[in-house]
Amino acid sequence: MNDEHRKARLRHLIATDYGRQADFVESTGLSKSRVSQMAGSKEPFGEAAARKLAEEIGLPSDWFNLTLPTPKEKRSGSSQGASSAPPASAPPGAPIDSSSFRKIWVVGKGSGGLMPERIWDDGGYPIGVTDDYAELASNDAEAFLSEVVGQSMYPKFENKNFALIEPNTPIDLEDCVLVRLDDGQTLLKRLLSRRNGGVTLGSFNDPALLHFDDFDITWMYYVAHEVPRKKLKNRF
Repeated sequence: MNDEHRKARLRHLIATDYGRQADFVESTGLSKSRVSQMAGSKEPFGEAAARKLAEEIGLPSDWFNLTLPTPKEKRSGSSQGASSAPPASAPPGAPIDSSSFRKIWVVGKGSGGLMPERIWDDGGYPIGVTDDYAELASNDAEAFLSEVVGQSMYPKFENKNFALIEPNTPIDLEDCVLVRLDDGQTLLKRLLSRRNGGVTLGSFNDPALLHFDDFDITWMYYVAHEVPRKKLKNRF
């Protein structure tokens, strides 16, 4: 497994078992800078560091190289290895679950489009899901795809490709985010600043900065990576 996989496992552990990175730091006694480096996208998180961290926080030494089970399952001892993936034919409207490679459905457009205020109903069913999907790996049970519109995030996100959104992954500065404003507009941007009750967003291919107050934002989700359009399939 590579560094990015281990980082994703760490972010998932923090989100699932602790809620926030600050709570993870406080609970484990680790330094904030060390956790930020290991979970962030710029610093390496190698095999030796991953094994050391796993042992320090009471997980099996190879935990960060595993795909399944989830952190809570592993800690409770309810599973000792990878569980089987759910049926790949689950249609839109079926509850989303957290397997390794699975169908992840397209919901709306990631820039310039309108998306619902809520992506899921109370039963864990996606709202506004389309008939298109890609078979991808994600540890986030609520991951979804959103179409990219425009070239402001080029070269990281190409117009008409798709972005993999992981709502339960903690967001750090410089991460790419999908932001839903209270007027329904949805923006795919970089998070440049988060202070004084607001955020500053930027692009890769556009020098303009956007500033929004927290009350202008319905939700803001972590964007994992681009998914080429050729990866998409249709359930029919």
